[in-house]
Formats: sequence, C-alpha cells, structure tokens
Amino acid sequence: MIVLVGRNVHADFRDLRNLLYLLIGSGTAVFALGLLGGWSLSGATVRPIAEITRVASDLSETNLSDRIDLGETDAELQKLARTLNETFARLQSAFNRQVQFTADAFHELRTPLSVVQIHQELALSKERTPEEYREAIETCQRATTRMNALVESLLTLARLDTDAAPVLKERVDIGALVWDCVEQVQLLADSKCIRIETQAAFDVYVDGSRNQLVQVITNLLTNAIAYSLSDAEVSVTVHQQSDEVVVSVCDTGDGIPAADLPHVFERFYRVDKQRTQDSGGSGLGLSISKKIMDAHGGRIVAESAVGEGSTFMLTFPVASLA
Repeated sequence: MIVLVGRNVHADFRDLRNLLYLLIGSGTAVFALGLLGGWSLSGATVRPIAEITRVASDLSETNLSDRIDLGETDAELQKLARTLNETFARLQSAFNRQVQFTADAFHELRTPLSVVQIHQELALSKERTPEEYREAIETCQRATTRMNALVESLLTLARLDTDAAPVLKERVDIGALVWDCVEQVQLLADSKCIRIETQAAFDVYVDGSRNQLVQVITNLLTNAIAYSLSDAEVSVTVHQQSDEVVVSVCDTGDGIPAADLPHVFERFYRVDKQRTQDSGGSGLGLSISKKIMDAHGGRIVAESAVGEGSTFMLTFPVASLA
C-alpha cells in the first residue's frame, strides 16, 4: 500500500525569494561601493594630473610664477611635478633676463640718441658759426660711434645666445695670440704711458676659435688700460698647469669693491658708471667674454681689492693632440 505524504512548500519558496532579494541587494551594494570607490580613486589619481595640466596651460609671458603644489601630488607624480617646476623656473628666469636686457639696451641707446637730437636741434635753432657747426657734428659723431659699438655688442650677444652650433675650433697657440693682442692695444697703452709687461711662452696650445679668443683677450687688455692710471703697468702672463692653460691680465688700478665683484660679468653692469660712460663703454664686454669662454668649455674669473688693482684669469683645457 502506498501512502502519499504532502508538505507545504510555500515557506521554501519564500526563503528562496528572500535569499534572491538578499543576493540582489548585496550585489547592488557591492557594485555601488565599488563604483563609488573606483570613482574616488580615479578622481584622486587624475586630480594631480589635472592640476599639472592647469598650471602648464596657464603659463604665459604675463604669468610665469605659478607652480605645481608638490604637497597635493602623489609620490608617483612628484618627480614629474618637480621637474616641471624646475623647468618653469628656468623659463621665468630666462624671460626675466630677456626683459631686463631689452630695458637696459633701450636705456643705453636712448642716451646717445638724445645727445644727437639735442645737438641737432641746437645747431638748427639759429645761424651758427662754422666752428659751432663743426663742434655739433663732432659731438653727434661721437654719439653715433658709441651707438654703433653698442649695436655691434648687442648683435654679438644675440648670436652667442641663439647660435646652437658648436664653436668651430682649431689648435691655437695662445702664447702667440696674446703677443698679437698686446701689439693691437699698444698704441692705446702708449697714449696713457702705460707699460704692458708680457710673459707668454710660445707653443702653448688650446682648442678654440682664434677670432673669438682675440676678442676676449683684447677686451681684458683694453679694460686694464682704461682702468689704470697713467705711468702704471699692466701685466699679462700665460702658463700651463697640469691639464689647463691660464691667461692672466693684471692691472694696478683702483680695484673693484667686493660688493660689485660678483656682478662684473652681468650685462650692462658697471662698477664706475660715470667713468665707463665717459669712456664710451657699454658694459657688455665682460658679458661677451664670459659667453665665449663658456662656449669654449673654459672659465673666466675676476679677483680684485680696492686700491690694489684687478686680475682677470682665463682658464682653458689644454689642446687635444693633433
């Protein structure tokens, strides 16, 4: 005999339905939490990149001071942010130097232009004697000569700043070159009764551009003569020490104050502004010399004390063997 026993399965279906709801609710909650966590994590990751992008986009010629906040940057991006900040700082420094250079150049050119204009207006304001006309023309000529020298110096600096091509070097006997430079400035020294004591052996070679090295050495000699008193002495020496060649130009002038010494290679910087103006100097000679020495892989340094004269030293690597 078969006995059939029945059981109510409604409770089982209810439990299964509740389990389904629990699984759906848990899955939805887990999905929502994962989505929210992923959004937060991606936002935290992208936020520094967005800040870097914003700073880079906002940079312009009128806004070069903005920097990326390293404190808000993840460790993985801090190296990139630091590199970009250093790059922005170099850009700002270069732009500031360019702005200052332009302003200084304008100032330097304005003075001789004003001299020319004033003397022209005075000469034409009424009838003058031939001697007065001649004096006015000579004054204008001196101002024009000064402007020409300044423009040539500016062009030289511009070429040195923008020319990315390497210096065309050759083996140069620096001792013989120094003797040639001394000969070039001898008349200038004679006009002030200044003696040039030269100790430069031949066959001491460096690698460089002969024309540019002549410009550097001649500039140092001219400055030494200009800042020396009459009947003084300027000494020039060339000697080799280890793997370097040193050219020294010494004068017995008034010397350079300690506060001015670090700035002598800056463009348009003058220690004695009135004296340099009177001599027609532009304040660019030492800047040009430093740029040339940098391009040659050498150094130029100045040593001086007030009342004891100044010494400028050029240091070159010894020329490579031919």
